[in-house]
Amino acid sequence: MLPEARPQAPKAKLRRRRLAWRRRSDSDDEIDFTPMIDVTFLLLIYFCVTEVNDAGSKLKLPIATNGAAVSELQAVVFTLEQADSTAPALFLEEGNSERQALPTESAAQEEQVMTAVRAGAANGKSDVIIQADRSTLFREVNKLIKMVSAAEPGQLHLAVVEEN
Repeated sequence: MLPEARPQAPKAKLRRRRLAWRRRSDSDDEIDFTPMIDVTFLLLIYFCVTEVNDAGSKLKLPIATNGAAVSELQAVVFTLEQADSTAPALFLEEGNSERQALPTESAAQEEQVMTAVRAGAANGKSDVIIQADRSTLFREVNKLIKMVSAAEPGQLHLAVVEEN
């Protein structure tokens, strides 16, 4: 008896199998970057949109380790007090316990600050002291510094806590 012969597949079927195998291997070699690029751009957009610009970060005034004290009696003194989340109240300190509240409107406030600095210079007070509590944002202190600088004072000082 002769060994059983295996049925042979027609040549056309073999060719289709080979081509199908080649197609699968060709597509496996390539990586589709489109979804990866989509995810990258979505992450980029997410981080750009959710970024919090902290321009009004709070400043903790440093402890004074050296420097000379400035007499409040020989200087024009401005005080910024932060009561709530609105703009801080600005006061002009006059004498021991007298305070004059300055207007909250920007242009009027700037005019009053310049007038007070110039009047102080005319009375022999060439120094200007700015003091603010710790809850006051630095951008508010910076606005006052710019207003005072426009009046060209002799010396500008920021109040700090003395080291014990």
